[in-house]
Amino acid sequence: MVIRDLADFSRTNIGIVFAAMFASACSVQDPLLPTRTEPFLHLVLAPDERLAPIENPPAEQYAILMTTGSPVLSPCRKAQRFEMRRTSDAALFGWRANGNCLSVMAGEHVDVFNHANYYLPASPGPDSAGSLELMPGTEYALRIETDGFVLNGRTMIPESFSIRLDGAGDARRVVWPRVRGAAGYFIRVNSGTRAVPPRLQTDTTFPLDLQHGTVKVTALDPNLFTYQLDKQQGRAGIDAGFGVFGAMKSASLSF
Repeated sequence: MVIRDLADFSRTNIGIVFAAMFASACSVQDPLLPTRTEPFLHLVLAPDERLAPIENPPAEQYAILMTTGSPVLSPCRKAQRFEMRRTSDAALFGWRANGNCLSVMAGEHVDVFNHANYYLPASPGPDSAGSLELMPGTEYALRIETDGFVLNGRTMIPESFSIRLDGAGDARRVVWPRVRGAAGYFIRVNSGTRAVPPRLQTDTTFPLDLQHGTVKVTALDPNLFTYQLDKQQGRAGIDAGFGVFGAMKSASLSF
């Protein structure tokens, strides 16, 4: 089971699309389809975003931990250890299991963050940090132990940045500085007059031929950018299993 999230990056920025496919050479046409026991992780640190479609979310971050499974079923999974620390000071972040584990059947298209089975509260307690303490420009280390598998990973949240309009008329464009910690950028334009396809790119300019609307530029860390750019990429930001441990930072502009 592979989750790709660049189709919409929504509600506010992340849309989840499930596809029954492997990161290995197997395909649904193979006469014998093995069941993979490796863990699958989707954890993207996004301090600007509210990833879960719940009422009044308290700035939480969410993660999905599943078993890779098969094109027929990807079962949910529990961790005996789910630890994330800021590398600069070893501060521990208080990730928690929430019991919303979802086993996904082949062909299902679900808003998986309704069922994300791990979450980082805004302020978990005196002995651990919460999502409100995630800082742009800082690195985080992850260690997950789950039923005999160990996943280690690192990511850095890209630094904060701003975007602006340059030029006039049909020559207008959106420009921004190259963001430290980012390998690429996802650009989405919303306008009531015409649909603009979202774009994944490395350039720091984007042509704009609309008169009114909003534009959102999301800087992706190398893990998330690689995972989105190469659909055959089995994992990014983790040293075992499948999935991604990455980060992103956004900036928006109305025009």
